[in-house]
This record gives sequence, C-alpha cells and structure tokens, in this order.
Amino acid sequence: PYTDIALPTGLGHGRNMLVAQAGAVIAVGGGPGTLSEIAFAWLMNRLIIALRGPGWAGKLADTSLDVGRPRFPDKPDDRIYGVDSADEAMTLLAELRPLYGQGANRAPTVVDSWG
Repeated sequence: PYTDIALPTGLGHGRNMLVAQAGAVIAVGGGPGTLSEIAFAWLMNRLIIALRGPGWAGKLADTSLDVGRPRFPDKPDDRIYGVDSADEAMTLLAELRPLYGQGANRAPTVVDSWG
C-alpha cells in the first residue's frame, strides 16, 4: 500500500542486486531479503541509511560491515548510518549523498520489510 511504483522483475531474489545500483539505500525493518540488499549496497560502496527499530535495518544501524577494513580510507566514520525518522533519513541523505561519489546522481531506493 505504500509503494509508488512496483517493478516486477521476474528475478526473484536477484532483484536485491538491482537495489544496490541505486544512488543510496534507505533500509526500513526487514528480513533476509533486506539483509541481502544492505550487503549488496555495502559491496557496491553505496550510502546506506537504516531506520533504527525492528528487523535487519535496526540491527545494522550505526555499524560498519567491514570491521578493521574501511571501505573508504578518507571517510573514517563510514558506516550504515542509523536514523530515528523519515525526516532524519532525508536530511542525512541530502547531506551525505554527494560524498559517496559513484552512484550519487542516481535515485535513492528504500528497502523495507517486504524485501
């Protein structure tokens, strides 16, 4: 009911790699599909913002997936950025998106508990 545009891909879980092609990923709640989308986005060096709360988004908010091996040596605070509201996510997105270079001009994607 909250989806603006649904894109049936026929790719099954392979669609999770498509999510990582976005300019940024905002994760909300989530099960194993959301976890996969977050992992692909991390591997693709995308900005990831996660809503603190239940699910994988909340578990990974404010953490780095590569402990001891930063993705970006010039960004020592790089992590999955945790937020408490949609407004905070949008503010952080506007602030950080230009710093993440590749993919910064692409539209952000919201991954949710259906992923």
